[in-house]
Amino acid sequence: MTTAILGGKGPLRIDSGLNVIVDGNSIYADFYTPIATLLASSAAFTGRGASTISCAVSGSLWSTMLGHVSSVSAAFVPGLTNILVAGETTNSMATGGGRTAAEAWADCLTYIAAVRAARPTMRFVLCGSLPCRYLNDGTKNAAMLAWDALALANYRQNGIERFVNYRATVPFNVSGESAGDYPGTHWNGDQVHVNDTGKAIMCDLIGRAIQSMGAR
Repeated sequence: MTTAILGGKGPLRIDSGLNVIVDGNSIYADFYTPIATLLASSAAFTGRGASTISCAVSGSLWSTMLGHVSSVSAAFVPGLTNILVAGETTNSMATGGGRTAAEAWADCLTYIAAVRAARPTMRFVLCGSLPCRYLNDGTKNAAMLAWDALALANYRQNGIERFVNYRATVPFNVSGESAGDYPGTHWNGDQVHVNDTGKAIMCDLIGRAIQSMGAR
């Protein structure tokens, strides 16, 4: 995750002038508490008056998130600083979507472009992959790590201001298939979905990324 302040104008104020929209798969939606709800109660947001809203839908892939664009657009509030936090790799590459890293990255950029066409002043925080132990298949994490590499190398040139690299942070810095890599302290028993303790770490990283985006 990049932490440099843009333009030398100081950190972005998290207050009533900020509207954060969250989109993604079940990890961001309703498997445990929605990320938008947890983000509102995170250290960066508590008591500051910023609004958060979820457009995330369980089962989503980057390709199907094109169907969320109208909801994301409707959640946009003119006159406020609107930031879209978006994340999805698990379904696209690990749990049946069958997309390669390159295909899923292209799907992501198509989605970002569609949101930007609908709301040209939307600002973007892109979230990286979360490890999972799906069918004990080591190729799944490898594919998601390849997607992360593409995102890290290319997000800025595609108008995305921040990339949240979960894999650089404990406990998400694993890529193996051992059950011990996915403790119940942070994962659901399916070892795919992150529980609320894990989601709190996600929200801390997202909040810090938003704060670092800089005033405009």
